[in-house]
Amino acid sequence: MFIISSIPLVLLLCQPLVALVARAPLPPQFTVIPVGQETSNFANVHRDGGGGGNINGKNILLFCDTLTPTGFVANSATYSNSEAPEDQIDFGENDNPTLAIPFTPTEEAFTNAAFPINQTRTVLWPGSSITYLGGSKGMFFANVAQYNVEGTGAGNQYNTLVTVTANEAAPSFVRTLEQAFYANGPLWGSFGSVYSELEGILLFANTDAGMKVAKVPPLLYADLSQYTYWTGSEWSSMAPNLNDTASAFIPGLNPTSGDIFWSNYYRTWIFVYMALTNVFYYRYSLNGGINSIIGPWSDEFELYDTSIQTWTNGETYDYAGHAYSGYDPTGRSIMLSWSHGLNDEYMARVQFK
Repeated sequence: MFIISSIPLVLLLCQPLVALVARAPLPPQFTVIPVGQETSNFANVHRDGGGGGNINGKNILLFCDTLTPTGFVANSATYSNSEAPEDQIDFGENDNPTLAIPFTPTEEAFTNAAFPINQTRTVLWPGSSITYLGGSKGMFFANVAQYNVEGTGAGNQYNTLVTVTANEAAPSFVRTLEQAFYANGPLWGSFGSVYSELEGILLFANTDAGMKVAKVPPLLYADLSQYTYWTGSEWSSMAPNLNDTASAFIPGLNPTSGDIFWSNYYRTWIFVYMALTNVFYYRYSLNGGINSIIGPWSDEFELYDTSIQTWTNGETYDYAGHAYSGYDPTGRSIMLSWSHGLNDEYMARVQFK
């Protein structure tokens, strides 16, 4: 693979030069088409969470707690059908998905000691986009937390850096850094990450102060000393404090889940997210161009109310919303996914006009 300024050539090809391609007019005009509940080649699989991305032509979806009639794992991963994204291919035996991202011995020991006493366990819940690194490899961050069955507990402890490899048989996951960033500061990358032609890998953190961003050269993503952080005026080797408002590129915005991606159709960054309600919202960078991740950003617009599709069975709780741009490289459409009622996943397609 040829290298230009330490950036793999294959990544440069992911974002065509802005000046050479006309963009569709903003704000986006769109239609949302309900797709329905996600299915699996395994019987009676129920799960929540979300996130994922495209590696080497494989659409990988990540999930949190995954339950079957005879088994349970704290996280799982599937290959999603490019033509019918709601169709998932699970990996494992006897209709029981395998644990995708492993726990460390220390994390397992905590669960073994605490769960019999107060039903508290270590959880490793992926909930971010996967950033493509070229070839068959990608990366993402996932939070490691401590919760009991009622959803209370110590909460997030730290995040872990995961490298994922995709081949024809199945995706594989390695915790490249078992403990990366700690919860007393921004959990960089846990909200999501994305490749930028000019900035390298951008890593997002959602905080009460607003959305924050760090960056790292693609070839050095596993070296935390190479990370720099947006302070509000410059990139610095010193990370801002968790509650520092000046460093937020969208102050005051703290969605529970979402994704930021480059749109080949609109030639700008688009941010799709879900708050504590059942509604997807979106914003877009007003500057356009690949170097405008820090904004300014547009106002908030409603994208899709998931209750239209899922509030038909008495459950009125939708969460863990994500947007996937990898199914359509033209940018004319994206897929949405979300969790419904704690154990089912649904999807919809956003078709841009």
